[in-house]
Amino acid sequence: MTTDTTSARSTTSSTVTHVTPKKRDFGYNHATEHAALAVDLHFADGHTEPSVLILRPGQTELLWIQIDAAIKARARALQAEGGDEL
Repeated sequence: MTTDTTSARSTTSSTVTHVTPKKRDFGYNHATEHAALAVDLHFADGHTEPSVLILRPGQTELLWIQIDAAIKARARALQAEGGDEL
């Protein structure tokens, strides 16, 4: 993914390497039925930019299923290693 970012200092074009959620709760807009999660976009050149992940109801449900599966897979792996669960 390539994103153009504009700041007060300069305009750059850089590749997003990954996205991380901020330590905030999801927001929900009943009128649009959208959930919103504050995130940081991490770019190949090392800088980050704040953004928002907007999800429709079906996308929110799918993300919950995927995250739940990842949590369960981690717990199984930790148990197999004899470690603590989460």
